[in-house]
Amino acid sequence: MEGKIIGYERFGELKNMLIEHARESAFIHVSLRNGRNRIKEAKSKIVGIYDRFICVESRINNYDESFTINYIDILTKNVIIKELNL
Repeated sequence: MEGKIIGYERFGELKNMLIEHARESAFIHVSLRNGRNRIKEAKSKIVGIYDRFICVESRINNYDESFTINYIDILTKNVIIKELNL
């Protein structure tokens, strides 16, 4: 499997970007594709920002859902956060 190596410093940069955005607004728009499930720009509230993941809450299909997003999924573009412009 070929690919780029993502250094730990990228996690710190991403965490800082998320913290800066959270100071302005607690909401982000998350898009992801997980098997058959696809979520496009779901408005999500940032609940917590940690070293390797963030916790968010979203209303999806009339249900409130809480979930975590790994930084590696953001950096590999498995999860896209519209506000980060990565």
